[in-house]
Amino acid sequence: SYALTSGKDGTPASTAARFGWESCIPLLTRVFPPARSARKQKSPSLFEISEPNILLVAARPLPGGEVILHLRELEGKESSFEVLPSPSRGKGYVLWETNVLGEPVGRPTAHPKQGAFEAKFFRLVSVR
Repeated sequence: SYALTSGKDGTPASTAARFGWESCIPLLTRVFPPARSARKQKSPSLFEISEPNILLVAARPLPGGEVILHLRELEGKESSFEVLPSPSRGKGYVLWETNVLGEPVGRPTAHPKQGAFEAKFFRLVSVR
């Protein structure tokens, strides 16, 4: 199958990369029973990444509610980013840089740095 898109001249590489990832990775869905009221049911995201040039490549749950994130920078510029909680969660997150096995290799921070075109792994920990 094929997927085509268009955009303005100078469209950032991150936009093209996101389109490519979204086209080849199936949409994750969840089925909800019908609502009993007219109010729509909604499944909020767990978090959002503050910078558009940081791509979430994969997320793997760990026991205890933590998650390992595989992140990649797409536009060739060093970025400091934040993982923002969804409005329904209200609490913030701390990230521990880890190796591919999820073993910590850095100190915890709320604003990690990602180098140009760098791929890193982080353990996402909810602030209590």
